[in-house]
Amino acid sequence: MNKAIQVFESISKLSLSNLNTPIEECKRITNAFPKSPRLFIKRDDFIGQLVWGNKLRKLEYSLAEAITQGADTIITCGAVQSNHARITAQVCKRIGLNCILIQNGEKPQVATGNHRVNLMLGVPIHYVATRDERDMKMKEVFEDFKRNGKKPYIIPLGASNAVGCLGFINAMKELKQQQDALEIEFDYIIHSTSSGGTQAGLEIGKRLYGLDKIQIIGVSADNSFDQLAQSISSCRTRARKVRSTIYN
Repeated sequence: MNKAIQVFESISKLSLSNLNTPIEECKRITNAFPKSPRLFIKRDDFIGQLVWGNKLRKLEYSLAEAITQGADTIITCGAVQSNHARITAQVCKRIGLNCILIQNGEKPQVATGNHRVNLMLGVPIHYVATRDERDMKMKEVFEDFKRNGKKPYIIPLGASNAVGCLGFINAMKELKQQQDALEIEFDYIIHSTSSGGTQAGLEIGKRLYGLDKIQIIGVSADNSFDQLAQSISSCRTRARKVRSTIYN
């Protein structure tokens, strides 16, 4: 094992679920369209038993850092039906941390989906009018908690920062092992992208584990091209700091 990989794999993380999710080939599509490329799906919908999803990959590192820093309260954000916000709230309840959610949009008159789960968990929610107001409100809540003797920790939207993206470096390690077991080399990874952390982690992991043949293509889940390019560029800048730490 080379030194860079040793350093990465020594970084503290929580073990929150079985992340060794299977890869399945979409054989019916190939049979129906014989000239189409072979398609495979990484079944991250199999993560955990509470509809965790792949957001859990980032939280393994973000929450490990929070605990290391002695945090007792996690503050994060998202839209009212945010998967990331709901999963963060669930995990915090599971491991004994307080959780505060900052969510944009009006409070629904009828609670459904992720919003209903958050209410059932008893997690305090602060509503703001727009997405642009979330970061400011998180900082405000953070300072309020510090003044009251608490130890808050902010996880940004989608856990997309230098710590959160480590989860998808680890995902590329997993993919490398599965490639070897399947005796196949993938050409492309196509994934949804929004806050940039997933794509940054995949790109670093690709290089760290020698998966240079793979091209990583992000498909916007919400933002315009210009907004998304700025978001990913910012996340890559933060991710380079992680890569520098790993390689030094």
